[in-house]
Amino acid sequence: MGRWLALSLALDLVTCFLHSPEIPRSNATILAFGDSLTAAGAGSIPYGVFLAEILGVRVEVLGVWGETSEHRGLAHLLLGRMRQRFVSFHGARAPSDLPDVVLLLGGTNDLSQVPLADTISSVKAMHELAASWGAVVGVLALPRFVNPKVGSARKLFAANHALAELEQNYSFPSFFVNLSEVSSRHLYDGLHFTSDGYLIMAEMIAQKVWHWL
Repeated sequence: MGRWLALSLALDLVTCFLHSPEIPRSNATILAFGDSLTAAGAGSIPYGVFLAEILGVRVEVLGVWGETSEHRGLAHLLLGRMRQRFVSFHGARAPSDLPDVVLLLGGTNDLSQVPLADTISSVKAMHELAASWGAVVGVLALPRFVNPKVGSARKLFAANHALAELEQNYSFPSFFVNLSEVSSRHLYDGLHFTSDGYLIMAEMIAQKVWHWL
């Protein structure tokens, strides 16, 4: 009963946000790349769905559930998937056919097994690929977790510090969202969020992205 109440309250917050006169409605397209944190699961609503409702734009949720690969990590696999998705833009008839914003949330699954430098290198390559197509790049910090199998809090802090530094040094349009500020009380399994947690993530992202649309 408590979970349904939380979801009802979350949807009410979306409705309030939708009627805010400060939020523009547009034909913009946002691509949300990532792992299971982007895809959501166990009945949770992905943050991309909330973001689409908040901003009134099309959001393509491109989250993939998966484990780390043996050597190079899930972030490297995501880079390959992003390259495949961007191949479709070669036939774009006009700039309006290209994504306006690309969000990337990846690297959490790599924390326990893959060297941080390798993960950050893959994430940086994804940012640069998105920027090469003229998209504004959303650099999303890794959310906090309480499942010890995922990795250590120290490595999470190091990863987010590296991501923030990347964004600060980019010469292309970008923004950083510190998703580690979302409380771990919104986790349902120690790693993935309930719908109310994803709503909070969407609101944080919307505050940074709306003026780019």
